[in-house]
Amino acid sequence: MISAKKYFLSILVIGLIASAAVIVFNWLVDPLDIYRVVKIEGVNAYKTTYKSYARVAKPIQIEHNHYQRLALGSSRTEIGIPIYGTAWDRFGEPGFNAALNGANVDTLYAVLHHAAQVSDLRDVVIGLDFGMFNGEQTQGFEYEELLANGPSRIEKLKRLLKSIGLTLFSPATTAASVKTLRHQDAMDNKYHDTGQQNNEREILKNASMGYRLRFEHFENASLRNYWTPCRDNGFRYDNGRGHDAMAIFRNMLMLAGEKSISVHLFISPVHARLLETLSAGGLWPAFEQWKRDIVAVVEDVRAKTGVDIQLWDFSGYHHFAVEPLPEKGQFMKFYLDGSHYTDAVGKVILDTIYGSAQPEGSFGVLLTPQTIEAHLREIRREQKAYRQEHREQYDEIQKRAREFLEKRARTGQKCKGLPIA
Repeated sequence: MISAKKYFLSILVIGLIASAAVIVFNWLVDPLDIYRVVKIEGVNAYKTTYKSYARVAKPIQIEHNHYQRLALGSSRTEIGIPIYGTAWDRFGEPGFNAALNGANVDTLYAVLHHAAQVSDLRDVVIGLDFGMFNGEQTQGFEYEELLANGPSRIEKLKRLLKSIGLTLFSPATTAASVKTLRHQDAMDNKYHDTGQQNNEREILKNASMGYRLRFEHFENASLRNYWTPCRDNGFRYDNGRGHDAMAIFRNMLMLAGEKSISVHLFISPVHARLLETLSAGGLWPAFEQWKRDIVAVVEDVRAKTGVDIQLWDFSGYHHFAVEPLPEKGQFMKFYLDGSHYTDAVGKVILDTIYGSAQPEGSFGVLLTPQTIEAHLREIRREQKAYRQEHREQYDEIQKRAREFLEKRARTGQKCKGLPIA
């Protein structure tokens, strides 16, 4: 008869062996692309589940790889900004796309603060979106334990233990490893190892389902959720409860100045249909004021810190933004939907920012106190011309927005009447 002591020792040994097997399994499959021990075509080359765990993976990757240049922003940047193949390449190696789906200014600040402490960051490209600055939509970082909070060895050890727990020993990661092994077809290749989403996969998917439904989905979602939950459809940086998006943006730039990190900001290009949706939703004056306010903050921080900050606007009715929607089965070259541009556009953005390409009309204007008003007037002129050529589309978007605004006036949040800045 086996004694109780031997029984428990046997259980302990079996448990340790099983735990070790799980750790080695996750380490080798590496569904979050952290350890990169082996990458075998047909086995684990495509990180199928990466998107669901990007907020775990990217802070760890930043700390492991000591990047000198990063791209930050929302899914627009994550999809559209390549790391290699542009004039940005010469500004340091290695580079990484650290943008995150749904990011707002809280997220940008959190990731930059982390990277400034654990990497060799010299240059950062940050894609800015109007919706990021909505003070009513606060956003904490789900895995704050992975973010650097000081230089002490204890803090570093805590991050290490947390990252090991999340990436090697959690049931969720084990499930992700299994899914990774099971999904290795070409259409499962969602991300590049540079942190950028795979454009080619999305283009093929959109062509097969048709672009119109995808465009209308983002237009309607933008009206419902993206910019404001208030009954008056107002837009505010400060929600009156201690969250001020513009103040966080200022702090982020001040941090870059303190760390001598060069900053290249750009306002993301969206399709003209989405600009028309924004305008129909009553937000065009706030959109223009937002640009003025960003210019003012950049100028103030530059004067105080001496940091190299540039602010570029790519958000007008330029030739990329007016690309027509094709028939089902055909491809768009510049957009995946009204909100997300392809890396064909991203490459032009980077080459314009870093000086190897000349700005093209309203696509790529360096915003300063001296240029902002003329630039806003030019976009309004382009807007008027676009509406004359697309009257039926204009009427359709106006109708949808009007129905939304009437519903929002009845069911929206009762936000305080706070000023925009």
